[in-house]
Parts: sequence; structure tokens; C-alpha cells
Amino acid sequence: MMTAFCRWGFVSALWAVAVPGFAVCSASPPSTESGTPTSQILFNIAPGGYPPYTVINSDGSVSGIMWDVMTTIANANGLTVEARQIPSKRVDNFMLSGELDATMRAIEWTRKPEQFAFTEGVLKAQDVIFSTRKRPLELNSIDDLEGTILLKHLGFSYPMLEAHLEAGTIRSIDAPDGQTMFRRLAGAERFNGLVFNRRAGEWIIQHNNWQDTFIREPLVLEETDYRLMFSPQWRPMMSCFDETLLQIKQDGLLDSILARY
Repeated sequence: MMTAFCRWGFVSALWAVAVPGFAVCSASPPSTESGTPTSQILFNIAPGGYPPYTVINSDGSVSGIMWDVMTTIANANGLTVEARQIPSKRVDNFMLSGELDATMRAIEWTRKPEQFAFTEGVLKAQDVIFSTRKRPLELNSIDDLEGTILLKHLGFSYPMLEAHLEAGTIRSIDAPDGQTMFRRLAGAERFNGLVFNRRAGEWIIQHNNWQDTFIREPLVLEETDYRLMFSPQWRPMMSCFDETLLQIKQDGLLDSILARY
């Protein structure tokens, strides 16, 4: 069912039945206004998705690394998942008001992380530099970026670059999305590279057949634990979700999910 606060959403095809082989959770999910435990997690997949973490397929279904992990965890705990597409600036307020249950987030990227509940890390998120094959940067340290002009995602910050950006030794230009960043880098020699999430950048390159155009530089600007972040009323379920996540990792299911993307 569509609501006034989302553009549209999709319900996962998984039934709310505990998955055999996973431990049964002793905690109860938060209750609805009628007092009955909720059976559904409203999960933000970002407007248009954020491949390969969340992918909106041509038939309208949703997939992706974090979507698959979320639906597996939910299904194992007797829950279903419904997707929402909420702009990043509105997510925290939606979660605190009860209009959204979960999103994908690192603790380090959250303004007031104590207001929310986080799972253990699902995987490592890396911020890296992409350059063109014709003009590789061959970076070994952050100082090698001095004198460059980088494209970066609008609204994103990169702590390792901040001092250089403030001093003007590195310049940056904001772009609205990854596709735009890669196209601008290829089309304008004044840009030396772009800053982006490693997996997301590699997805864009692969799905546009740009392997002969771009390369990923070896320098990693930042590495953080990418987690599932829940609204505070879900806090009692975190130990159950973490237990399921551990099983997903130990059983090799997470590796299988990563291999699909």
C-alpha cells in the first residue's frame, strides 16, 4: 500500500515464517498502534536505489546486497520487508517519528547515532578514488592528491580530505549522483578523479561497460562498517538480528550474496 510519505514501495516476496536453520528469537518486535507486534520492516532503499546495495530491477522488484541481507534477517525472525524511497536528509526524522523502521548506514555517518539501534557490521564500506585510464593518478598517499580537482557526491563528506579542501590544496566539485560523476570525469580534462564508494563505483563501471575508461586507485580514503540502522523501538531485536547476521556470515550465505553483485 502506498502512503503519503513515499513515492512508492515494494513488498518483499518472503512470507513472515521463521527460516529453518536459524535460531528462534526470544525478543518481540515493536507493537503497532493496536498493540499487536508488527510483522513488517519499512526499509529505506534510497530514491532510485543505491546499487549494488539496493537495486530496483526493471520489473519493479528490489534486490541488492543490503536488501538481500535485510530480507534474510527479517524472514528468519518472522518478519517481512517493504521498501521505501526516502531522501537522505529526511531519513532520520522519518525513523524517529515511526514512519520508517530501518536504513543502511555506518555509525560514523550518523549525526546522533545514540538515537538509533545498529546491527553489527554487514560488510566494509570503502571510499576510494577513481581516475581515467588515460590519466591515472597512481596514488600512494593523500598528499599525492595535492593540486587535483576531484568530483564528489553532493551532501557527502570525506574526513581525510577536509583539511586539504579547506586549505585549497585539493579542490572539489559536487555532483548529484554517481553516473553524473563518471560521465563528467570522462568528458572534462580539468577533473583528475572522483571520490566514491568502491562497490558502487565498480557497479557503475561494470554496468555501463566502462572498464576500458576508468580505474580504481589503490588509495583507500576511509573504511567503515556498513550496518543496518533501525529506529529506537527496534532496539530489543538487535541481539536477534545480530545472531542471524552471524549465521549468515558463518554459513557462507553472505559470500553468496556478495558474489551475485
